[in-house]
Amino acid sequence: MIVGPAARTGRLTGDPRFVVKFFVSTPVNLMKSLPHKRVMSLTVPKKILFVDDNPQVLEGLERMFSMLEEPWVLAFSNSGVDALAQLRTQEFDIIVTDVRMPGMSGAQLLQLVQQQYPDIVRIILSGQRDNDAIFRSFNHAHQYLSKPCSARELERVLAHACTLREALLNEHLSYVAEVATLPSVPDIYRQLIDLMADELPPIDRAVRLIKQDVGISVKLLQLANSARLGKREPVYTVEQAVADLGLETVRSLAIADEVFYPLEPESHAVGFNSVDWWRHSMDVSYYTGELLNLEKADREYSAIAKVSGLLHDCGTLLLATQRPADYEQVLAAVTEKGLSLYDAETEVLGVTHAQVGAYYLELREIPPPIVEATGFHHQPSSSPAMKSIFLAALHAADVFTIVKRSAMGSNPFDYLDLPYLKSMGLEAKIPTWLRCCVS
Repeated sequence: MIVGPAARTGRLTGDPRFVVKFFVSTPVNLMKSLPHKRVMSLTVPKKILFVDDNPQVLEGLERMFSMLEEPWVLAFSNSGVDALAQLRTQEFDIIVTDVRMPGMSGAQLLQLVQQQYPDIVRIILSGQRDNDAIFRSFNHAHQYLSKPCSARELERVLAHACTLREALLNEHLSYVAEVATLPSVPDIYRQLIDLMADELPPIDRAVRLIKQDVGISVKLLQLANSARLGKREPVYTVEQAVADLGLETVRSLAIADEVFYPLEPESHAVGFNSVDWWRHSMDVSYYTGELLNLEKADREYSAIAKVSGLLHDCGTLLLATQRPADYEQVLAAVTEKGLSLYDAETEVLGVTHAQVGAYYLELREIPPPIVEATGFHHQPSSSPAMKSIFLAALHAADVFTIVKRSAMGSNPFDYLDLPYLKSMGLEAKIPTWLRCCVS
């Protein structure tokens, strides 16, 4: 069981500059500076509620956990109705349910748990291969596992879920778990729906559209990285996700009710410019890749960097659409007090869009390098990762593209994390990087 920020290293290229070192329990790292009303100790046994109408499955789970060294407090239920009754009388950290059950389905159960107990981590454990059944639960589950599942894999996912549970109990992040899907750019959403109506939609065009939309990209990466698909290696890019899932799955997701939906003008904070936000995300995606090309990173690494650039400000969209009144106070603090957006978020919300975005991605099993880049793109020096040109390029691209739009003034050095860049020997490259991003 993971009880702390266990580090591991993954190498995407042979060049030592491109070693990505990340931490498994990202939510714990991101929350170190946040005030907590209640903090769970990871050494305390966690309570898990398993729900399955098959008694043999429940008996097998009980035997499996009896052989594990780590302490777990388990409860079992054979129906959604009984599970809700247990939830009313006991506290649980995690609920793990099958999808297809008589009476109340797993999707219906998780929807009610999401509404009534949003701080519980919700996991699907199912042998169901019916895409429609999976998609009905898609917006209500944090993670997916397939039957049969090894004890080692199940314990890994549950241990990881315990770090998520700690964040769910943080008053500044708890609402993030209630967000099923981020809204899509209306024009891209309509184009994708129209494209998927074709009998044989061109896959390259579908990928190009998806790569321009944060909400759809996150959903596909979430599904492609879920343990339900039996993946051993992380899926980092939209191209990989579409290839693994298949175009028919993407089509089913696109036309399924409530999976994807367009951003409506009246649905976000007054003063939030969704077009500028989208353009900035696209610019950062492009220029992060360009800066890594200057450093002669391989194509795979640049592709991952571009995904990180697209998703880096997803927390801003989440706050503007899910907490519009609070975010209007943030924008007012920027205007009236002259604060930076980052400082205004900290003052008003007690959390930044970077932390919110990273936690949202972490909940959805997005690969750790992307989560780390999202969480620390403003202050890479605060990252628990080792020096990474991956994060340095994203940070620089973010600053330079904002300078290009004159939102910060004219001096990027006021906003760059210079100690971080100097520690990597990149100070001399800043003028070249700046010309690349603003030319």
